[in-house]
Amino acid sequence: GAPWQLAEVIMRGYDPCVSCATHMIVIDEDNRLVAQKLIQ
Repeated sequence: GAPWQLAEVIMRGYDPCVSCATHMIVIDEDNRLVAQKLIQ
């Protein structure tokens, strides 16, 4: 139930995979890309 904007913080806290934890995409119900971010 957390806002998707917090997903990158949550991901980096739990995912040991560096590429997964630093790359985030947000897709809506129709599989359209809402946001994409690569954290350096």
